[in-house]
Amino acid sequence: MFNYKVFIGLSGGLGPVTRTFPIAEEFKNAGAEVCFSVYDDNARKHLKKSGYRVFADDDQTLPDSRLTIEPGPVFYNLDHYFAQMGFLDPNYTKKWIMNRIKIIQTYRPHLIVTDLSPHTMIAAKYLKIPVLSLVQSCLHPDGLPFQGEVPRNLPKVTPVFNQILDQLGLDPINRMEDLCVGDKTIVPSFPEIDPIDNPTVEYVGPIDSNFLQYKSNHSFKDNYILVYPGRLRDSAGDTGIKIVEKVINASRQLPDQEFILATNESLTALSSEIHENVKVVPSFTTHMLQNASLFIHHGGHGSCLSSIKYRVPSLILPTHSERYFNAKRISQLGVGDYLLPDMVTDDHFIKMLKYMIGDPSYSANLRDYNIEIASRKYKGERRAFDIANSILKRKQKRESK
Repeated sequence: MFNYKVFIGLSGGLGPVTRTFPIAEEFKNAGAEVCFSVYDDNARKHLKKSGYRVFADDDQTLPDSRLTIEPGPVFYNLDHYFAQMGFLDPNYTKKWIMNRIKIIQTYRPHLIVTDLSPHTMIAAKYLKIPVLSLVQSCLHPDGLPFQGEVPRNLPKVTPVFNQILDQLGLDPINRMEDLCVGDKTIVPSFPEIDPIDNPTVEYVGPIDSNFLQYKSNHSFKDNYILVYPGRLRDSAGDTGIKIVEKVINASRQLPDQEFILATNESLTALSSEIHENVKVVPSFTTHMLQNASLFIHHGGHGSCLSSIKYRVPSLILPTHSERYFNAKRISQLGVGDYLLPDMVTDDHFIKMLKYMIGDPSYSANLRDYNIEIASRKYKGERRAFDIANSILKRKQKRESK
């Protein structure tokens, strides 16, 4: 029996959950106790339904609005991103970190798994608990940046974090990306999508799951267009709703084309505009890709990888900088393309749909790339579990000396 406790600390949205849930299942099946922390009500609900304990931050402190950068879809690095989240406020930041230390101190895990969760990483360092970190290229200090040239004099939260790290007796960081590097750092992807110039990271290949287990009564025909907008509104503003509006407008001009729109959020304001060739289902699961001719989505990391795995071309409307990074990688591989959601007319969008469905090069590139990926024999969540096990054994060996 794998007689350990594992704490999985995540950011927001379903994306980080879909790639850590299979790892959690590996732990659980081996006999470990696993709990999560995630900033997303829908994710928490499904994790609890799957039998996992989920910790919630109970500190209601809000950042000082005078020390908060207006959130938007464009950010150049994690310092800029976290400045939009309020972490230029030292009081708010310290309470956020100390609350996470308290939660983990109470739970007393043997191992911590993080995915873009800086306060979880700091708590692990402070409490001397080993960390397995999941990372993407644009989140790693040796990866590629979100954007090309980074403007001068952007807001930096690193000095705020370094003050707190100093108070905790921990080493300073150079940039927020440093808090994405664990005792072992893995990439749930491929080098072509997530290049990182650091030999210590390990690519384990895509990790995806259908943990939502949605079963539809609707019989999907072949060659439908699958649409996943992500959250309709998130920290970057009205994001997913723009994708929904584009699809609804396109469906009027393409009455013979079936669209499957996956969202669990209310579309009441748009319900009168949704045509009968648009079927709304409450959850996106990757098995829906099996008979799709095109996958329209927001550019989330998991969605991009799923489109490759199931050999469905992606038309991405990236709703913020991390998703724009992913969209560019997909386009460069020739397995999809992208349109900026605020810079495309309905007519252009419809022409792009027709063009991509009719162009066989996307499918050919997906086929060839899948053959290459299969030859590498990635093991995904199983490899992640084996790495975690080796981290724990090393710690156990050190402590026994």
